[in-house]
Amino acid sequence: VGEAAAAAAAASPTLQFRRVLTGRHRTMEISLRNEGIIPATVTLELVCQGGGGSGGGGKDGRAGAGLPFSCPSNGLPVVVHPRATNTFRVTFHPAALGACAGEVRVHVEDNDFEEQLVQLVGEGYADDVTLDNMPPSDADNALNFGDCSVGERRTLSFTMSNNSRQPVRFAWPKAGGSDCFTFAPTVGHIKPGQTKDVTVTFAANAPHSFAAHKLPCKLSKIVYGSSAAPLKPGAVPDWDDSVKSVRWAIGG
Repeated sequence: VGEAAAAAAAASPTLQFRRVLTGRHRTMEISLRNEGIIPATVTLELVCQGGGGSGGGGKDGRAGAGLPFSCPSNGLPVVVHPRATNTFRVTFHPAALGACAGEVRVHVEDNDFEEQLVQLVGEGYADDVTLDNMPPSDADNALNFGDCSVGERRTLSFTMSNNSRQPVRFAWPKAGGSDCFTFAPTVGHIKPGQTKDVTVTFAANAPHSFAAHKLPCKLSKIVYGSSAAPLKPGAVPDWDDSVKSVRWAIGG
């Protein structure tokens, strides 16, 4: 089984979807390989065990509208030929907060001893501001710059998304970790439903080692104009500290 490979022979393989923002989705794959010499007909049965959905669905928690997991191949017989591999997609799309669990039961036709289980684990969450398009990493909201030579500059980027209904002001540290980390932009506003691309540069003039080094971002909801006479976000231009004002002096 591909992404759902078992850590131990006695344990069921697991698809670990981690945390997914409610209203969004994450897809992973199950790969089945036929090591035999005759074709095998397999059927995947998706069973959701509750949590993270909005109700509804089929009998016994099988995939349906409102349930947190779905699989296009659910209930459809598929022939896996000898020495061939078939891939099946499973999507986690939580509609509510909290932990979610389910399983995919793999049935092999005419072989009651070949049924396997793949566990499904995920969590739905909601944040006013999320960090999206992060580079691949073993942890959520983590940037891994790897090994860099002294004096070398290495840059990674991500996107900040405002999921709330109010403008948000953000402020990253101006200098983090002995001035080795630089954010651009450092301070700015994100309008409701909008995003802001952020670039982080790592450069060290002397040997340093950083492990799980935290660089907190200060977030605060703001109101354009005044509380008595607020302005609509659309009436205010986008701003961050990378925006420059240029004045032209014309001599006469």
